[in-house]
Amino acid sequence: DLSLNTALFGEETYTTLVTCCQTPAEARRIFKLMRDQQHPISLYSWAILVDIHAKLGDFEGCNEVMNEMVAEGGVLPSLPAYTSLLAACYKVVNNGTIPHSIRDKAAKLGWNRWKEMFISDIEPDAMAYGALLRLIGARGQPERAINILQEMQSKGVKPTTLCFTSALKAVSRSQQTAV
Repeated sequence: DLSLNTALFGEETYTTLVTCCQTPAEARRIFKLMRDQQHPISLYSWAILVDIHAKLGDFEGCNEVMNEMVAEGGVLPSLPAYTSLLAACYKVVNNGTIPHSIRDKAAKLGWNRWKEMFISDIEPDAMAYGALLRLIGARGQPERAINILQEMQSKGVKPTTLCFTSALKAVSRSQQTAV
């Protein structure tokens, strides 16, 4: 506690503070200050909280925040929030020390949230496609990876090296499980 007069803070100050948070608890403290001072929580701040969870590999925390964005914040999740959730799902799916049931749950959540993006008319960019392809690659789903690469081409989104590498990983993983 720095004994600062937070009543003087504007929305940008709070958002800047959220970007400095290392844990969800720290970000939640800033959110509480914002609510106490009747400052709305911006879409950007919500997306940052999702990303904080993602960096920890907390896919369920990402999902909870995205649900909270709608229920409490009255805003739909943004493309960066979806991309962060996909990254968190990948972290879990790619970690062989995590039980298969949890990895499966993360993969399903990532795919379901991906489909939700389209229902919400959110157009994925190369980063979102890359995050999805990493998840698909970790699951060893080459057909799905190829379909996603074709979708990118049809939508005019240029695949990155990560996208191609992830598709190749999907093929490699599928071959490993077939043997």
